[in-house]
Amino acid sequence: MIRTMLLFFTISVLFFSCGKDGKNNFTSISKEDLPMSKGKGGRIIIVIDSTTADGPIGQELEALLTANTPGLPRPEPMFNINFVQPSKMNNSLRMYKNIMYVTILNSDTRGNRWLQKNFDAASVERVKEDPGLFMYPKENEFAKDQAVLHIFGLTEDQLYQNLLENGEAVVNYFDKKENSRTYHALYNAPPQKGIANLMWDKYDCSLDIPQAWDIAMQKDDFIWLRLLDSKIDKSIFVTFRPYTSEDIFSKENLIEWREETGEKYIYGNPERPETYIVTETEHFPVKTNEINFKGKFAVKMWGLWRTNNKTMGGPFLSYTMVDESSERIYYIEGFVYSPGEDQRETMRELEMILSTFETEKENQPS
Repeated sequence: MIRTMLLFFTISVLFFSCGKDGKNNFTSISKEDLPMSKGKGGRIIIVIDSTTADGPIGQELEALLTANTPGLPRPEPMFNINFVQPSKMNNSLRMYKNIMYVTILNSDTRGNRWLQKNFDAASVERVKEDPGLFMYPKENEFAKDQAVLHIFGLTEDQLYQNLLENGEAVVNYFDKKENSRTYHALYNAPPQKGIANLMWDKYDCSLDIPQAWDIAMQKDDFIWLRLLDSKIDKSIFVTFRPYTSEDIFSKENLIEWREETGEKYIYGNPERPETYIVTETEHFPVKTNEINFKGKFAVKMWGLWRTNNKTMGGPFLSYTMVDESSERIYYIEGFVYSPGEDQRETMRELEMILSTFETEKENQPS
């Protein structure tokens, strides 16, 4: 993985973009003069020769990119993809947010000859010298806020093996770009200072909460923030307790803490406090992963929630971490209720909001 990341910084200087006639396509156009990219979030246009698309490479790309998004109650692909033959790549398709070019450098098919015009002789020699090189990014090539990724190999077998060994890097490239777009869309307007100030004063922590969110409930050790519209009910809550043992980071103990918080504070119907949220553990696995959250050890947990009377439910995502200065352990979670609606992009929004969590005030922007 480290080697793949280094590729982004080394190989890009060896390649150049060419027009359809094979001539260098770089101009003096600045990013500000480019049109805005288009298309829905999570969609990738894959420019690929039809024979390559029908073979192992196309199948592997489809398996990588359209795998089910973790933690959702219904199957939703991580990305929606469209295979496009190189000759069909028109100006409209070049404006899409996410584009991938797939090139076999030693192939003589019509589509691959078209794609090979993106590489000069020195670039091909570089790939011959190091068969492990198989991808490089070019952002904002045709439009603003655009992610373009070239993947390539001398032969189909070479590229296929690189995808088997490092395909996660392809997924991560587009996933990080989608996260960045979501973050900037959420904070196109400044976050709410009032909520941030209240959280600092009362809970010694803060989140950047976008406009239109409201405080649903606040207690001495708990705050529930909510954005409710006609189709989607988004929620985030923060709770904390004294940190006494690292045992709290076990999945079983985190679920128990979540259950206690739900029964105490989060009702499916405020007029019926017996309808509180619980964690679905019978029919859907709860998963955890140890991560680094802004320099802090943390456990990421995701799964499904439901009300105890089984009338409501949906996905949730949480992070648990220790703040050493206050000797507290914080649990922060985002969950959504949107029956019948796609939830991939909504959960991405909640993940981006949770990523702004801070317990150290000096890290907050003024």
